[in-house]
Amino acid sequence: MKNFRQLVFAVSAALLLGLAACAPEGAEEEEAGSSASGIAEEAEESNSDSVTPAEVPDDRPRETSDARPGAGGVFHKGDSLIAADQEAAAGSDYAGMDILWLDFGPDIPKFETFWPDEGEGTFVVFPEVIGENDNAMLIDKNGTVVVDRRYNIIRNFSEGLFSAEDSDRAVYINNEGDIVLTENETCELTRRPFSEGLAPFVVQGSYPDFSYAEGFIDRNGSVAIPARFAKVGFYGFSEGFASAKDAESGLWGFIDHSGEYVIPPSYSEDPGNFHEGLAWVWHDEEFAFIDKSGGIAIPYQRFGEAILPEIKQNSDILYEPEAPSFLNGIASVNGVCFRKDGSILEGLAGCPFREKVTFATDYSEKKGVLVDTSGNRIPLPEGGLYSPFAWDTKQDGFILIRDETKDRRQIGMMNVHGRIVVPTMFDFVSEATEGCVLVIPDEGKARIGIYRLPENAAELPGP
Repeated sequence: MKNFRQLVFAVSAALLLGLAACAPEGAEEEEAGSSASGIAEEAEESNSDSVTPAEVPDDRPRETSDARPGAGGVFHKGDSLIAADQEAAAGSDYAGMDILWLDFGPDIPKFETFWPDEGEGTFVVFPEVIGENDNAMLIDKNGTVVVDRRYNIIRNFSEGLFSAEDSDRAVYINNEGDIVLTENETCELTRRPFSEGLAPFVVQGSYPDFSYAEGFIDRNGSVAIPARFAKVGFYGFSEGFASAKDAESGLWGFIDHSGEYVIPPSYSEDPGNFHEGLAWVWHDEEFAFIDKSGGIAIPYQRFGEAILPEIKQNSDILYEPEAPSFLNGIASVNGVCFRKDGSILEGLAGCPFREKVTFATDYSEKKGVLVDTSGNRIPLPEGGLYSPFAWDTKQDGFILIRDETKDRRQIGMMNVHGRIVVPTMFDFVSEATEGCVLVIPDEGKARIGIYRLPENAAELPGP
């Protein structure tokens, strides 16, 4: 995970150079064995020991120190991390910017940060404390410690909860760091996000070809859907449906909140979630989009020169971190932008339309452009060569960008009108939460700031 940013950088560069069409790679899956049908029966018996709400008192010993917050890598809830001398902390490169600079102390030479993991007004950071594990912590937009370094991992914020690791056990915590759910010996948490009030869980088994079965729990820890599937989709439910792999056939279908198949298992790989009434499916090296009845909305097809010749001719491959979904009326399948009628945005290879605009490569102009869902170009600021820093984000009216003309410190943020609201001069910029982003000027040094966006930043007009 800590190398995810490098993956995103590489992908963004590939997009500007030209994208190659290829069949999306399916996740490696176990094949169902002859005894796989026993999963449902044994899982039902195990559900009496299901995941339950955690009522775990936080009575672990805490170090105490009379030194300032952060000394020796010790942080306590409520500690303020605001640097005493803001002018000195800013340095000449960032003087005059609306950044709240933080001070984590001399024992932390640098940071790692997972992305995207912002909560409601909080940020996840990983201080690299000298001589200790790089445990996670939560800070808020005011520079205050919300959760100290008690958790190994904090990630996947959804529906008010983070998944986390507390020593060797998986837990779900709220935005204040309180444990809400914890696993037990027979039922394990998957650390995947909640969706529509449910999250996947695992029941361990003893099968020749299956090590476990999966189902769903609710926010109270009660089993909502028994663990009788070989696997369920990573992102869980969307628009009332979740993908699930049948234990006997080894094929994927879609279930509803009752846990029954509403679209029978018939797909060789894990489908995408339903968005805007359609879902991406993959079978026998061909992809299609289906509707909620299981009918074919966009026919099965292979990637080839008939879709977009310019993409096929280039050797670079666009890697997408999740199955394609329709967003704002467009689905980006390895760069090919499909409309719901099956037509494509001609001459463009683009990222998913998480907003009503996205970055794409225009092959007629041989450059990256910002386009809307109709394919219209949106003017960009002069003096830079802009591309997406990453697209698997909540966005919320903004796009993380990089400036390809710079060697480093090139990350910033743009609104959907082409207006830069965070200058492209940082090594890392987080998603926006409650009008703020976390910025790291130099990932080789322990300096972090909270950049406060301009008022109405999402609505500011373009250049």
